[in-house]
Amino acid sequence: MRELKYSTVLRGNQANIPGTHQQQNLWKWCFGASLSCKNVTDATNTTIGLSMVEHNPVTDKAPSEATIALREITKENLSDILKLKVGNHQQQFVASNAVSIAQAHFSQEVAWFRAIYADEVPVGFLMLEDDPDNASYYLWRFMIDERFQKRGFGKRALKLLIEHVKTRPGVTALLTSCVPGEGSPGKFYEKVGFMYTGHVEDEELVMRLEF
Repeated sequence: MRELKYSTVLRGNQANIPGTHQQQNLWKWCFGASLSCKNVTDATNTTIGLSMVEHNPVTDKAPSEATIALREITKENLSDILKLKVGNHQQQFVASNAVSIAQAHFSQEVAWFRAIYADEVPVGFLMLEDDPDNASYYLWRFMIDERFQKRGFGKRALKLLIEHVKTRPGVTALLTSCVPGEGSPGKFYEKVGFMYTGHVEDEELVMRLEF
């Protein structure tokens, strides 16, 4: 929850009169903007104002309360998914969602990709290289938007993917890889159960989750 500037400050006796024209307009404006407002007083109680508090339907919840789902990307939600991005310091570790979706378009025989939703809010993206003919399954792309990180959404989304992969023909493990360095997602994958194999592909460290 992020507190914004005071919209207006009312002083003196006027502030103590409920329902003044100024207060009514402020409350009306706040509620119309889907914000909540609260009274603010100074140390002497002679200054009263309204503080606007912006609400986000996902981040206002505890992580365990939001329902995480993997949804298909359609023309209706594509724009929202393309807007998702990791922090500047993380961009070296994952391609943009635009690049990922373009790659999926040209790899339709193996690319399985979904948007990650927390309730009705898109928070991330993942893509699986799904090759049942060779019983090969590889976490190709995974990201959580910088605004929604450190809330448990990524771990829960990855567990949903793992449950999906377990239903695939001939599956014995899920592979992935990561670029080494500060900020690498390697530690995150290790917490979910992936282990380094000791192999390196295209300068990325290969990891494996055994089933």
